Amino acid sequence: MKKYILMAAMAVITLSASAQKLEKPDIDKISGDTTYTVKEQMLANPFQVRGHYLGGNMVKGKRYYMIRFHVKEGLGDYYSVYKGDKAVIKFADGTIINIFATFDEHASMTGSGLAEMSESFLYYDLTDDDVKYLTEKKLAVVRIITSKDFYDFEIKDKHADVIQKQMLLLAGK
Repeated sequence: MKKYILMAAMAVITLSASAQKLEKPDIDKISGDTTYTVKEQMLANPFQVRGHYLGGNMVKGKRYYMIRFHVKEGLGDYYSVYKGDKAVIKFADGTIINIFATFDEHASMTGSGLAEMSESFLYYDLTDDDVKYLTEKKLAVVRIITSKDFYDFEIKDKHADVIQKQMLLLAGK
């Protein structure tokens, strides 16, 4: 019995150790600029009845940082987010920042067996102050504002420091 408990503990440690992982860097063939991306991780629980999912990861280029949110909504709403539209991040200490979409994005509709689901990959530019907050603070709520409505994602304590750890990983690049 102890052997199985030890094996399970080792598996959990192994999974958590590889949680913050850099993807293969993308090197521009013309300019030579390198873009680093951290592997996407879940921020909000995907196992709710509506299929309310938020994943996130950080992107770092030569002169910029971006945060990418992967949104899935089980209501099958078709929506858009346009360049300059904002998202709101609230941190655990109550601090609130607004970030702005980098590109136009339209939700795509996908089937998930039981119902249609909308899905999008949203990129937001980060200022130096945004980077500072994301490096130092833990997330509490992310509000994605779309052409249809807004979606609030409450970030549980066990996922609150995911973006913070990704920022620290990219800081050395």
